[in-house]
Amino acid sequence: MEQLGLLEQIRAAEILERRGYCTCIVGDLASVVYGSNVVVFNVHIAVADDALRSALETLLEHGYSEEAQFGFESIGPAKDCSSGWPGYRLCGPSTKRDGVGVLLIPSSLWHLDLDGPSFLSDTFLFPGSMCRFPHLEPYLNGTIIFPSIYANV
Repeated sequence: MEQLGLLEQIRAAEILERRGYCTCIVGDLASVVYGSNVVVFNVHIAVADDALRSALETLLEHGYSEEAQFGFESIGPAKDCSSGWPGYRLCGPSTKRDGVGVLLIPSSLWHLDLDGPSFLSDTFLFPGSMCRFPHLEPYLNGTIIFPSIYANV
């Protein structure tokens, strides 16, 4: 993952993992892990719904800053994404502004149960990092069965 040049964004996921948050990297970066050649525009970190605001505050304490994004509203966790993706967009603490951000989003938006007993069986720590990713089967099942999550992308 280092070769992607996303150290600061990946560090956000590692900070949350070390602090005990139930998180999972989804979206573009998860697709790359499974062999896709998509361009990573943002690092999507799904967070257990009830911990979303707390995760934001943790990253703000570590020098990340919240920023607006077109079509992405900074609001509290919600299961209905008709008004935009609920969550937060952050940029890292460095002065480098390459446009790649960190999106903290509620896990229910990705149909992931990060609070339940399936958390450890449906996710894994990427080798050599503290980044958690979904196992392929649950990830594909969520995106195939519930394609509406991509409706506003």
